[in-house]
Amino acid sequence: MRIITTETTIKKILMTVGFYFFDEICVRLIFRLCLESRRFELLSVKMTRDIITLFIFLVFIFHTKIVEKHDFKISFCKLFLAFFLVFIFLMTTGNAKQEVDPRTIFHALIFSPIIEEVISRKVIFSGLKESGHIVLGIILSTLLFVSLHVDFSITGLIYFTIMSFALMLIQLWTNSVINSILLHSFINFVILFIF
Repeated sequence: MRIITTETTIKKILMTVGFYFFDEICVRLIFRLCLESRRFELLSVKMTRDIITLFIFLVFIFHTKIVEKHDFKISFCKLFLAFFLVFIFLMTTGNAKQEVDPRTIFHALIFSPIIEEVISRKVIFSGLKESGHIVLGIILSTLLFVSLHVDFSITGLIYFTIMSFALMLIQLWTNSVINSILLHSFINFVILFIF
């Protein structure tokens, strides 16, 4: 069994978060410079930019072995149970249905779940848990997740904290980031299309 130090974990967290923001900024700048003089449909430009950003991030996490083979083991029974429990929770909270465009669907079902779960659950939570700092992992992962959703009402803070715990539990229960990504996508799907 390999020993993971706090220093290694912190380096991995800073490297992953730093790379994501560097990737995002670079791709945005390139698109802005290349497309400033041309007229394209804004939605398709943003969608293309987001797909490129996600692709570069995925190459990075696979190349640096942040995500490994065991991270793609789907635990169907546990995931189904989590889907059911989250669905019941979402039914009790209610939500206003909204109009959605293709970019919102892409972000809600693919982009955000992958980026947020890899950074929040795999790198921060699991990394700190493996180096013996599970409480710090829970706190930092939850703070990042809640702050990314920018709803600072009391209800919003409680709601996103509960969602963060649900996603952390499935990650802890299955030791596989794909399960928290799928649960996150399911939550977003239910919010966008059912409630």
